[in-house]
Amino acid sequence: MTEQSIKKKTPQKNRSKKGWLIHCLAILSLIIAYGLGSFNSQNDIEDKISAQLPEKTIKKISSSPDVFAVFNKATRQNPNHQKQGWLVVTEQQGWGGPMDVGAWINTNGSLEKLIVLDHRETPVFFEILKNQKYFDQYIQKNIQDPFELHQDIDGISGATISSQAIAKAAQRSAHYWGRTHFQLDIQKTPIHWQIGANEFILIVLYAVILISAVKKYRKMRTITLAFSIVFLGFYLSTPISISAFGALLMGYVPSITGQLFW
Repeated sequence: MTEQSIKKKTPQKNRSKKGWLIHCLAILSLIIAYGLGSFNSQNDIEDKISAQLPEKTIKKISSSPDVFAVFNKATRQNPNHQKQGWLVVTEQQGWGGPMDVGAWINTNGSLEKLIVLDHRETPVFFEILKNQKYFDQYIQKNIQDPFELHQDIDGISGATISSQAIAKAAQRSAHYWGRTHFQLDIQKTPIHWQIGANEFILIVLYAVILISAVKKYRKMRTITLAFSIVFLGFYLSTPISISAFGALLMGYVPSITGQLFW
């Protein structure tokens, strides 16, 4: 082996070692970031609970999902920490990403309050829920109730996906605590597809778009584009947005079984 060939192989070995080191550091940084994110997220959730329930104190009692015991704050008039129930926090996919929803369940097995601790929804849509008193319908609901949109929960037009996600989170929290703590025989809600007139029109629209692309029908493309703008953008209020692309790239996609036209 000549001296020239040795010199050629040495830089290649150095580059491979550097590449392996960079990969290891990248993986390590991701692990550290995930750990710090989980730790900070947990502290952040507790701070947000305290902010939304300022007259209460909380104590975490279990994880997966997170459950907090809720107590009255001790005062001179009331020095005892009287238990007011439990806050069960679950995560559910919304329009813009995951949202953390807390269901405050009292000792009688009904909801005292439903609070959204964290969300990535479009602020305008989320304000619609607040302004139309969407959360009020959860107060004093029994934990054995279905918590199904269009059944015992009214959805809000213009914020349907957010309404669906919050209802699903409330259902998961209430039914979980009903089964584990109150020992109630609550059956798990089966996953079912919601196919209505809007979903049928969307499927037909996709089929027409696919056929137009394959057959190269230019006029049909213009017609389907115009119809898509009217149907998706104005009628269903689900236009293409930067937030939707961002949520998609980060893997935040609502279940298509409940909302086919996301």
